[in-house]
Amino acid sequence: ETQKEEESPVISSSSSSLLLCDPSIECMTDRWGNTESLTVGKSICNDVWRFGVVKKKNGGALVWQDCNTTEILYLQTLNTTTVSFQMTIHGVFQLLSEKDKVVWELESGYTESIDLHEKCLNDRPVMDCPYLHLRKRGGTIVLNYIEKNSTQWMSRKVHRIYPNLFPADFK
Repeated sequence: ETQKEEESPVISSSSSSLLLCDPSIECMTDRWGNTESLTVGKSICNDVWRFGVVKKKNGGALVWQDCNTTEILYLQTLNTTTVSFQMTIHGVFQLLSEKDKVVWELESGYTESIDLHEKCLNDRPVMDCPYLHLRKRGGTIVLNYIEKNSTQWMSRKVHRIYPNLFPADFK
């Protein structure tokens, strides 16, 4: 089963609405595919929010940023050189070291029902499932996938299905 979403252009970090965003976090796109590496200084983004990896003095961190307020949530901070973030074909979040060693990972409550499904999004852009989508409304990050047993399209809010990734009071 496939689904079509609205067009998703790459958003330029020179946009005037991004003035409060941390300039060291480059805006890439609002959708990110499984097994794609999101390297330090790059983010899944739109004109208001960013989700990505930043370098810290003694390591790296996975962050979510609200550019309206310059609020940055450090979702996972490690005291090791963190080079990239990726999501596996089963929806497992991972932070990787410079030698592609997994230094942190987090499973969703749905890992068993998530598997690779080619071209689940069939137009603008074409994407394989699972993939992440950072929505414009509310800055919600959504995990989209085709459920393994039912082949039904699923769209789940990341802050609800990945335990302790976001603060309990996160919208």
